[in-house]
Order: sequence, then C-alpha cells, then structure tokens
Amino acid sequence: MIVAPAATNTIAAQSGDGQAAGLGTPFINPLAARVTDTYGNAIAGATVVFAAPLSGASGVFAPTYAPTRAVLTDTNGVATAPNFTANGAAGAYTVTARVSGIAAAAQFALTNSAVNATPVPRTPGVGAMAPAPAPTTREAPTPTMMTPQPSPAPPRR
Repeated sequence: MIVAPAATNTIAAQSGDGQAAGLGTPFINPLAARVTDTYGNAIAGATVVFAAPLSGASGVFAPTYAPTRAVLTDTNGVATAPNFTANGAAGAYTVTARVSGIAAAAQFALTNSAVNATPVPRTPGVGAMAPAPAPTTREAPTPTMMTPQPSPAPPRR
C-alpha cells in the first residue's frame, strides 16, 4: 500500500543561512530549503522559489545572474539553489524561499562584506561564514639613516 504525503505545510532553511561573502564573490555554502508535510514527511517535486532583494545589498543566482530562481525539491524534500554571488553593494539582507500554498517563507540572512569573508570552522550542515576581523592598525616604521654607498662600476665590455 502506498501512502501519499499530507498537504505541504512547512518550508525551512536547511543550509546557507547566516553567511557573508566579499563583494562580487560567491557564498561558500549553498542556499537549501526543506519542504515537509503536516507530519514532517519530505515532499519531493515541490517548486521552491528563491528570491533576493531587487536593489541594494543583494546577489544573483548562477547561471542566469537573476535575483530569483525556481528549484524542485529532491526525494528528501530539499531544494538547493544554484551558486549565489554577492553583488557590489555592501550590507545585510534576506533571501527568501517560498512554496505556493505555504504562507511562511524560509529565510536566509546574508551579508555582502566590503572586507573579504573568512570561513569559520563548522560541523557539516551547521553554521556558515563570518566576516573577516577588521584589520589591526600598526605603527609606522621608524625611519633609519642609511649611509650612502657608492654606485657599483658599470660592467666592462
């Protein structure tokens, strides 16, 4: 006997939330959302639409360089967006993932950083990226006096 899943009712961020990338560079971890029914069963074949803001700090999905992308869920109910690249505007923003018929959206908090992002060690499937620490200031080197040295003689021909 085959039991059909109940109606789709939940979409949640699976991976990719909470990361940062340098301007114009791709985010390390893919954005992925999981779709389940009322009983927590995976929904395969659901269309998930990932959408980034249309202006300001945002990004685009490969290979179309568009701020939105539709992806089908796999047998585990997970839709994984193609590579997402930060645009040229620095700042924090939210990418959403929606499924028709579910009021709530999965949300991915992302940051485009003017300073290159540095990966944070993590357990697979948990966490993501953090911005690189601010550069430290250094004192200017103290000038030293150098004794002029005679120029070497030109080579003989």
